[in-house]
Amino acid sequence: SFAHGSASRVARRARGSERSNAKLTVDVLHAAGALPAAAAAPEGDYKHAAPFDEALHQLNNATRPISEDDVVTLCALVRRLAMLAGDDADLWKALVLTVVRRRFHSRSPEARADAKSEAEDEAALGDGERLIFYVAFVVILHLLREDGHHGLAAKAASVLCSLAPLAGGSRDTCTLLELAAYDALQSTGLNQQRAAHGHAAALAAAAIAFSSDAALQAHPPLLQLVEGAAATLDSDLQLVRAPASDAAASGGSLMSTLHTFVPHNDRGSSKGESHRKLAQCIAEMLVWSRSRAAGEAEGFARGLAALRTLEPSAAASAAAAAAASAGALAGGGGARSS
Repeated sequence: SFAHGSASRVARRARGSERSNAKLTVDVLHAAGALPAAAAAPEGDYKHAAPFDEALHQLNNATRPISEDDVVTLCALVRRLAMLAGDDADLWKALVLTVVRRRFHSRSPEARADAKSEAEDEAALGDGERLIFYVAFVVILHLLREDGHHGLAAKAASVLCSLAPLAGGSRDTCTLLELAAYDALQSTGLNQQRAAHGHAAALAAAAIAFSSDAALQAHPPLLQLVEGAAATLDSDLQLVRAPASDAAASGGSLMSTLHTFVPHNDRGSSKGESHRKLAQCIAEMLVWSRSRAAGEAEGFARGLAALRTLEPSAAASAAAAAAASAGALAGGGGARSS
């Protein structure tokens, strides 16, 4: 499959010394996130804080990834930290706080709200370590699948989803949405189905599969991001539709910038190997279907209701199940080897 091919290419880059400025797509991030940690600590060291502190120091000082081998190295480091943290809530907290601190920057929504003056704000420009934040989230998504929704890993994913709009703004929220949608499609065999049967067939199967609430409930990080984005869009629409007198009374509240970054079916290619377009299409459907605005648009509501009555064909269901099973076996082998 394309995911396995990407993983092989990423692994080869990690073993070599050649560096490149390759485009770090959602496919590349997930392929790297699925790889086992390259250098695990000895078994006896897992119960001690010192190896964790050393690895956390490396994460705190890691530079922004600029190539695929950088991403592999960073994924391995985050996996190692997760293994060392084990069932220790304090160590997981330290890991999450470090990731968020690396992302936080002076122009984030939370920082701007707390800025003492515009001059102070302008004096400390910076966009934070966005890619480190994304890579850590991808690794945790893979750990959730491999470890059967490990309690602390699930909490870590939830915290990252909650803090994304504060630490990085709407762009981070929508990027995590794309990453989580891709992960859900990968785990259900729909990315693999796209590789085998094309974008249109996979999109039809994915739209039917994820039109049910039960399907989304199986992916808590995606559900959390979808519901948060839908609520923000509804709030923005309410501001737009409010009379001018209400806007003045509220102190001139501003819309978010979510509408700029919200997933859209026109992002990505339906003909290329990348599965980004499929993830964008499904994420867009999920966000708008959870919004109040969807119920107000008669055509959309009618189409969504009709979609929920459909069932995937037996052949499509069998293909997706086989692909998901193959992916689970491959992922399980990687997890054991780590």
